[in-house]
Amino acid sequence: MMKYFFKTAFLFLVTEFFVLFLSHSILFGAEEKGSVAGTVRYFGTIPPRDSVPVNTDPEVCGSIYLEETLVNFENKGVKNAVISLKKKTERMKPSEADKRIYLVSKKCHFEPYVTAIPIDNSLSIKNSDPILHVLQFSKKDQVLFTLPLPANGNFVRRIDQLGLIQIKCVMHPFMKSFIAVLDTPVYTLSDLNGSFHLPELDPGKYNLSIWHKAFGSIEKEIEIPPGKKLDFTFELEQN
Repeated sequence: MMKYFFKTAFLFLVTEFFVLFLSHSILFGAEEKGSVAGTVRYFGTIPPRDSVPVNTDPEVCGSIYLEETLVNFENKGVKNAVISLKKKTERMKPSEADKRIYLVSKKCHFEPYVTAIPIDNSLSIKNSDPILHVLQFSKKDQVLFTLPLPANGNFVRRIDQLGLIQIKCVMHPFMKSFIAVLDTPVYTLSDLNGSFHLPELDPGKYNLSIWHKAFGSIEKEIEIPPGKKLDFTFELEQN
């Protein structure tokens, strides 16, 4: 009898909670989330990939360095464009958790070649090569700091400057990676076809930014309606 009573009371409380939640949503006008998706394409003749002869440590790095593929030759989709959204009326809240990003040196190539991170988060770099790399961090041709990365070693560094940061190995100058340090937690990178998707966004007005290492940037103001998906196509060209 008591077991039946407690079960009935529990079901009653759950039902009351659901009714109150539904009433609150209707009363205060809870809005459906929206989303932004699209494609970043290259406008013009696709540039060839650069190749650089390797003179230092070719037994590890190989004899030729080929630059990363930037554009899909089949559909002109642009890979590794950084797409970010920032609500016009809000500042970025401090991160509750460390959104650490990971960079790996493998055969004198950085993986990933391009990445993004909100400011005041950590970058972890691991050297999978049996040789020393000396990493130089710079921003707009200004050197921020230089750190040695021993063979099979690693380090963690907090990133506290906004903007585009280039990482280059002093000993192997062709070896580079790029980090977009953002003042928003809402971002993504375009895939090999140039496609991107930012889901579960609060309705409202945003500043949308697109940046690419080789093809410049685009800024656009957008407004996301409740429960709607916005779809864009952007075109970039050689700087």
